[in-house]
Amino acid sequence: MIFPTYGSVFACILLSSVFMIVVCLLGNRINFILKNSANLLVFFMIMVMLRMFFPCNFVFTKNIYSTRALTVICDILMKHIWKDYSVSDVIIVVWILISFMYICKLIHTQIQFNRFLSILVPDNSNKIEKAYKSVQNNKNYKFEIYKIQGIKSPCITGLIHPKILLPEMDFTEKELQYIFKHELQHFYHHDLWLNMLCEIIMCFYWWNPFAYFLKEKFKDMLEFANDKKITESMNEMEIYEYLECMLKIIKNNKMHKKIPVLCFIGCGRSTVQQRLDLIIRGQEKKHKHRGYILYIMIFCFSYILSFVFAFEPEYNNPDHKPDEVIYNLENKDTFFIKNNKGYKIYYKGRFVGKCKSLETFQGYRVYKNDKEAKENEEVK
Repeated sequence: MIFPTYGSVFACILLSSVFMIVVCLLGNRINFILKNSANLLVFFMIMVMLRMFFPCNFVFTKNIYSTRALTVICDILMKHIWKDYSVSDVIIVVWILISFMYICKLIHTQIQFNRFLSILVPDNSNKIEKAYKSVQNNKNYKFEIYKIQGIKSPCITGLIHPKILLPEMDFTEKELQYIFKHELQHFYHHDLWLNMLCEIIMCFYWWNPFAYFLKEKFKDMLEFANDKKITESMNEMEIYEYLECMLKIIKNNKMHKKIPVLCFIGCGRSTVQQRLDLIIRGQEKKHKHRGYILYIMIFCFSYILSFVFAFEPEYNNPDHKPDEVIYNLENKDTFFIKNNKGYKIYYKGRFVGKCKSLETFQGYRVYKNDKEAKENEEVK
């Protein structure tokens, strides 16, 4: 793996956005989810998020050169707007600062929420304890259960020390069992960690509108997959009771999106409608595994191609491409100006790029600063 280039970053943004659009569109298709399961889309979305972490070319990457669009974009990004700082330098600084702000906000929200929970007393009433023990599978984890005024839906939080939060509602023992099954399933399938991965990626891709669609759809898919896993072993009466429990909570539901939890009921009513539809129709329609495998093959092939090929700008004249021009330049047309980061390269009086060392450029004219260069050269 090498450092990111303009081309590799552009390829990562473009291809990741295409992947995000495709998986989000598939996530809106009930029939696709019924035939192939929500877990397939969860897998696709996780792979897309991982792709977003690697905007680099690898040793096996083949470059596809662009002489138009990407070249124009790179020219704009390399244009100096103040002293030695280019447009790309400003963009990178702004991106780092805002990303850091979002990460701090994410950490602060998590810490504040944990502090809030630390002052609460777990609810150990007989009904809650009985319902919880009847569905608990893993005895190694101790889940603390709280009733909290202000939340409208049951939810789970805590990456390491899990806590189940219940709203101030009167649930029957059977309803509590369904709620605990649902929330425990999130924990055992590491959905909280996957949700945190999504939140971290959003801190860096805050500027990409498609990432917000991916985030919402990813949470929906986690809920769809959870419902499928829970209801596949239920009989018709239990499924009916599970749906009744969901509808009961919906009437009271309006969760705050910023709280770091996974809710029994999602924030959007359209999502809830999809969940109800999938649970009901999912009992009638079974997965078609041939299509399942085909979609995986197509996705994996496209995914691999996104690493194999990358777009890079191609320049046809020396005034535009510093990396290739320098080695072909004659000494009489080229000179260097020292700055605090290395050296600025000038060809026929025009700035064409930067370098950190003059090891490759022995015998070229070098000036200590801009003033000295202007006294001896014609700087455009």
